[in-house]
Amino acid sequence: MTQSPTPGGTDAPLPQSSRTARGVAGQVRPSGWKERDVQSKRAGRMLSHHLRKRALTIVSTILLVLQSLVILGPAASPAWAGDDRRIGTGNNEPHNATANPRRPGQVAVMSGCTVHIDLNYGRDGFPITRTTTVTPCNGDPVLTFDADGRLFVTHLSRGGLNTNPTPTRLGVGVGRINDTTTPGTQTYTPVQVSANGNIDHDKPWLVVDANPTSPYVGNLYIIWTELPAAGGSRILFSRSTNGGTTWSAPASVSQAGEGFVWPSHAAVAQNGDLYVAYHTDTCVGDGTAGTIQLIRDGSGGADFAAGTPRQRTVPFGAGQASVTCNRQNDATTEIPGTDFWLQGSVQPYVLPDPARAGNVYVVANDDPNNNYGDGDDADVVIARSTDNGLSFARSRVDHGPGQTFAVMPNAHIDQDGNAVVTWYDNRSGRRNGGTGPNGADNFLLELYGTTSRDGGQTWAQDFRISDAPFDPDRNAPCRFGNVTGCGTVVAGETRQTLRIGEYNGVWTVDGIAYASWTGNATPPTPTTPSAGNQDTYFDVFSMLGAFPDTHEPNESIDHAVAADLGSNEQFNRRGLTLHTATDVDFFRITPRHTGHLTTEIRFNEVIAPLAVRAYDKFGNRVATGTVTTRAGTSTGRLAIPVVQDEQYYVVVSAAGVTDPTRPGDASPTDPPQGTYDLVVVNRAAPEPFALDLKQQSDSGRSDTDDITKTVGPDLFLRVNDAELRAAGITPSPENSTPALTDDAPGYKVAVERDGERVGFATPVDPTNKPGLYQIHLDPVLREGENQITAEVIIVDPSDDPRVAGTTHVTGSGAESAHALVITLDTTAPARPASAPDLLSSSDSAGSDVDNITTIIKPAFQGWSAEPNALVRLRTTPAGGSTAVVGKDTVTPAGEYEVVSSALRDGRYEVDVLLEDLAGNVSPASPSLPVTIAHNSLSLAGATADVLVDIAQGQVTGYPGIPGGFVGIQGIPVVNLDANGHGAAVTGGTGDDRLTFTPLSVNSGRLTRRDSAQVLNFYNVTGDVGISTDGGDDEVTIVGTTRGDRIRGVVDTFTTLHVESLPLLRKPEPLVTLLGLRITTAQTERIGVLARGGKDTVDFLVKDSVNANISVNGGDPSHVRPEKGDELIVRAGSPGGLLKQESNGTSGSGSVLVAYPHTTQAKTRIDFTDTEAITLEESKHEDKG
Repeated sequence: MTQSPTPGGTDAPLPQSSRTARGVAGQVRPSGWKERDVQSKRAGRMLSHHLRKRALTIVSTILLVLQSLVILGPAASPAWAGDDRRIGTGNNEPHNATANPRRPGQVAVMSGCTVHIDLNYGRDGFPITRTTTVTPCNGDPVLTFDADGRLFVTHLSRGGLNTNPTPTRLGVGVGRINDTTTPGTQTYTPVQVSANGNIDHDKPWLVVDANPTSPYVGNLYIIWTELPAAGGSRILFSRSTNGGTTWSAPASVSQAGEGFVWPSHAAVAQNGDLYVAYHTDTCVGDGTAGTIQLIRDGSGGADFAAGTPRQRTVPFGAGQASVTCNRQNDATTEIPGTDFWLQGSVQPYVLPDPARAGNVYVVANDDPNNNYGDGDDADVVIARSTDNGLSFARSRVDHGPGQTFAVMPNAHIDQDGNAVVTWYDNRSGRRNGGTGPNGADNFLLELYGTTSRDGGQTWAQDFRISDAPFDPDRNAPCRFGNVTGCGTVVAGETRQTLRIGEYNGVWTVDGIAYASWTGNATPPTPTTPSAGNQDTYFDVFSMLGAFPDTHEPNESIDHAVAADLGSNEQFNRRGLTLHTATDVDFFRITPRHTGHLTTEIRFNEVIAPLAVRAYDKFGNRVATGTVTTRAGTSTGRLAIPVVQDEQYYVVVSAAGVTDPTRPGDASPTDPPQGTYDLVVVNRAAPEPFALDLKQQSDSGRSDTDDITKTVGPDLFLRVNDAELRAAGITPSPENSTPALTDDAPGYKVAVERDGERVGFATPVDPTNKPGLYQIHLDPVLREGENQITAEVIIVDPSDDPRVAGTTHVTGSGAESAHALVITLDTTAPARPASAPDLLSSSDSAGSDVDNITTIIKPAFQGWSAEPNALVRLRTTPAGGSTAVVGKDTVTPAGEYEVVSSALRDGRYEVDVLLEDLAGNVSPASPSLPVTIAHNSLSLAGATADVLVDIAQGQVTGYPGIPGGFVGIQGIPVVNLDANGHGAAVTGGTGDDRLTFTPLSVNSGRLTRRDSAQVLNFYNVTGDVGISTDGGDDEVTIVGTTRGDRIRGVVDTFTTLHVESLPLLRKPEPLVTLLGLRITTAQTERIGVLARGGKDTVDFLVKDSVNANISVNGGDPSHVRPEKGDELIVRAGSPGGLLKQESNGTSGSGSVLVAYPHTTQAKTRIDFTDTEAITLEESKHEDKG
């Protein structure tokens, strides 16, 4: 019926002319209409019937009290729905709807003319409001979503949707709300559907064809009751095919002779068929008159719009779906313990089954024995049809005790054919203590429900939806009574008929039900009464959760009761339920693998907050799940370490259940029924891999060969512990006992040597280096090969209470497939027996055995060394530090060859060290003296005369030289210390051009014209002998730059000596420098280079040889007058003739010394830059 916008939900005042003439059905009737005739006929029977009713009331009250005690008996109590949400509309008669299944969290609730929308199953407090622009608003709202998610609404307005001027009349309009997601308040403007006139239009019902596959998808249909002022009633119909923009002219679809037809309901089948059901003869008779009519339209509403329904059947015949309207002051129609108006209780609800083609159901309310007031005054009933509504079978829906009532049912069916029915119920037997205007101790009401998933054939155990009872008398508006402000003021009535609204709301999507109903602003409790006005409540609950799942019964941890999931690696169970107040689900799992067990439940926390827990086989709780909440999809997760073939239990219960192992335990307010999906996964413990000796522990020349001399090394290894860490399984630390069974539950990474456990690895840095573990072996390696493996050991959380102390169960995962083989070697290689040998190819300078070389990177070799050892070549220079200059590896045959890094000139002691693969180092080998002479060679300590063979590039006279001589080929500078012995130079068959520069009395320098080599002689006793052998040879002695006296004796051996002034020009005698002794016959030319200063060259020429001498006096003295050089030539044998020849150049010429009369010997002395020539035999001086 209509709803008032005034606080408390009272009816709007009727016009004065009709205020006292409102009929039982809420119609405006002339005084003395038919109902009064019916009432007068009943007056004679009223007294006796009244007395019987009082007696029945007392008996029924006692039965209800007993029932309230018995209902909590041995049978499991039904579960109930989730937490209620009070919307705060301040009105009754709510209606609600939800969007299409693609967004089941979007809920719309309407009371009065304001729509409240929530996008999170009602959890967010309905922050979206949409209000009509039409005033006044008179309620009777209905909501529906189309396939595009657009929301359509209908409501009544007295005057706003009917332009009849006097009196104002109710009209019907439909509005569209396009924006259903933006928070805040917006408005909508309904389009008038009903006609204007002196007619009230009441109780509309709006429906849309929201099936995208329907040929009539998007069509909007509306039905309502027409109440003409002249009397009578009709069910009118209109449709819109353009989204509610325009509507067809109202057409009647009811029949004449059906009495008061009110209310009606419409629904659309999956194929587009439109069904309309309505009640006839409402509130007439004693429960045997009213019927429910069902009409069907298969043309998208075209037949109904034409007023010609083609199929009409009667799901409920006369008296099969009728209950009292509960008008007070009439003992024949009253339900004891109630004062509220029940005209809306007769509304039928038609449910075309979208999952079962041809099935259609009609839910209604019926007094089972048509005897009003006998204590069993209303049951919820259903008529089922499997042939599109042509024939029906009827049965009961609710399961209330015999002397209770179930009134004002609502019904809906979801897209999968799951049906739900809700109603007000009084089975608790609780009363209000007389809070209403009549002062009666009336029943409190609770919203109950049930569901069916088999097309209405069977229905689940009834369950409570409302959290708190509803006191229908507290501040309830007056519907009928002799009180000013009543909807209909009736003179003479002593008690008021109260108004709690004529309907509630329910909707379903995806097995979820959405209910709205009227309650108190402050509900009553067992100790406090209700308070405040009537208000709208909303709740969400699981329809499927009302049924036991296939694992029931599994409410106990007892072995024979818990559901056995076996030993699979993964279990997936969908649609499990908690269907009673004490239902908990125990699942037994026997892991296939030692590792960890993860359990996840997925549920809608709005419907039922759930919890998951884990227990060991002894009944100890070992884990409680962590719940992550997301709108409409919450998850509870836990993980425990498990051992293969042990038994563990996973328990799912309502979150409020404290101890699910205690029989019958329930949450303080009873757990709500719910559904959930269960996923249990058994993961094997990860297999360690990549075992590796740390670099600092892998001694020796390689840090990757796993050969070490470290007895207690450090190791790295890897464990793919990501799943363990993600599951919250933590490493189990070691404690002070050797046993593992008393360690904390978790996992350990055990390391074994040759199958014997030697320790546990620990994480290096779980955050930055996940999966990397390390261990220090303290010390556990044995000499030789050690096979190192690793495995993950699981310490489970179970604990046998019969055994003293802590006794967890442990198990091992897979051992690492690839073992790490570490070779421990602590024995150093033996000392090499011999010194390294300079390779012949590296022993240059003319001797490949003297260990003197010009190569700065010489190569050395050795043998009889430890195979595979590292050879470190070392050199120690005289007075210096030892350094490693080369490395190589000993061959399997025990040989090695090492090339040195670049060395400077000098003498070195060369030895080797051997280092094995583990890093053990041998003592140093004997050393080899080696001389590097890349730029110069210095030989000292001669023990014999020093002989230099310049042709062969060899020097003899030094001791300890392998081969007896030193090669000097290619050495730029050779320093020869004669150590007081003589020195000699021999040439070869080639042409030698030798120059000797005396440096001191016992040292001098010898050079060759075609060679860069310099020979320096030191500490020479006697003259340096020169024998040039074959070829065209020349030997020259060089004087100083000071005034020298150079003496020469030409004989078989020609001697040349330079007598030089000291460096400090003091008046001291001349010093005779180191001279030459030349084999004259082998030398084609002998030269004197006097150089600067006033020099005297004095030759004594004997008759033993022929010789060619050249004298170069050098630059003349710069003293003025010049004091030039002088050449003195004397015949050293009798009979010598001297002759001077000039070549025309000053200071140049020749002196010939010949012995024609004796030996025929001739010596020629050529001179240059010589200012004076003296031939002593003739005593004649030729000034040149």
